Amino acid sequence: MKKSNGRSIQSAKRLCHGSGRTAGHFVFQQAINVAVERPPRQRFWRQMSETTGFPSRDIWNAIHHHSWYYRCTLTLPLIPPCGLKRLIMLLSGFRRSVCLLGFVAVFIQNAPAQTTSPIDFNDQIRPIFQERCFRCHGPDENIREAGLRLDRREGAVQELDSGVVAVLAGKANESALIARVQSDDEDLRMPPPDAGARLTPAEIEIVSQWINEGANYQEHWAFQPPQVDSPLVHPQANRWGRGPIDMFVWQRLREHDLSPAEEANRYTLIRRLSLDLTGLPPTREEVKAFLTDLHPDAYVRLVDRLLQSPAYGERWARIWLDLARYADSAGYAQDPPRVIWRYRDWVIDALNRNLPYDQFTIEQIAGDMLESPSEDQILATAFHRNTMTNSEGGTDDEEFRTAAVVDR
Repeated sequence: MKKSNGRSIQSAKRLCHGSGRTAGHFVFQQAINVAVERPPRQRFWRQMSETTGFPSRDIWNAIHHHSWYYRCTLTLPLIPPCGLKRLIMLLSGFRRSVCLLGFVAVFIQNAPAQTTSPIDFNDQIRPIFQERCFRCHGPDENIREAGLRLDRREGAVQELDSGVVAVLAGKANESALIARVQSDDEDLRMPPPDAGARLTPAEIEIVSQWINEGANYQEHWAFQPPQVDSPLVHPQANRWGRGPIDMFVWQRLREHDLSPAEEANRYTLIRRLSLDLTGLPPTREEVKAFLTDLHPDAYVRLVDRLLQSPAYGERWARIWLDLARYADSAGYAQDPPRVIWRYRDWVIDALNRNLPYDQFTIEQIAGDMLESPSEDQILATAFHRNTMTNSEGGTDDEEFRTAAVVDR
């Protein structure tokens, strides 16, 4: 074949983005060689051009530069569902099955995800918006562009000052959002070139399907009440279990064809409970008292006693204090001592008096903002003082104040 002119080569390069070498390269190259060497070549390239919408010379250059098969950007974004079928029908006329195999393998590997199940906003749409859109169209009104807010449905479907609607529920093809993410004009494309990579064909397809399904939003999972299905009650589970939680355990065991273990002896039970609840092994006196306790609720009485122990709060406070970055020194090179033990004791006391978790977090985050806060509630806000601080010469206090705010 005659050497292609510069314009055609540039066109081919625009169609192809990469020159990777994979094992599939050799299979595909052989498939193409078979295709173009068998008569009638002219009809093959004409039909390929009609199917893809590209000039036959550009298709040849794309294949010749060993890139089209790798990224498949030539046809995948453009061929409709019927187009893929038509392409396979074209290839099926050749006797060498390797040709069809090569094309099908490429389509399977690179084609955008096709799904018929409803799109889940939190699982599929929110991650895309979070990575590509919320930076300029999220909750922060100080940096929001064009008045468009995509983290709330009312903001996404409302008419903007420009007169366009970003998300037209049920009509992806008429939604400005889809038009902008598909645009090749750098002045119109979203996200802009300097704000990150564009959406992939698979992501655009997911967003389009979501819009066509009505553009339904969901609250963040943390703000949704949990939905728990009651486990199926089995006669054997009733004989083995002692409470509602045991029914869930039984159901999970059955899913894996497992049977419950035999009940541990009392020596093992008191050791497990003591280590779990207080972090300390039981004393000889405690073991003897449990072994000689003949009450039917001896186990429950043991649990209650350990929960009333001061060691319970000390053991479980360590987990929260680690998460809060608690330390008795300030960190960095000098690592000077820090007097913050009263906050540590507040956490221990809160656990020992069984302070409800919502109140536990509210008092630490904003205890001083409560109406008529007590001294203990103000003390709880020392949670915010657990970050490292640097008092070395030449340091910028504002820098470390900002670092502390971000850490919280």
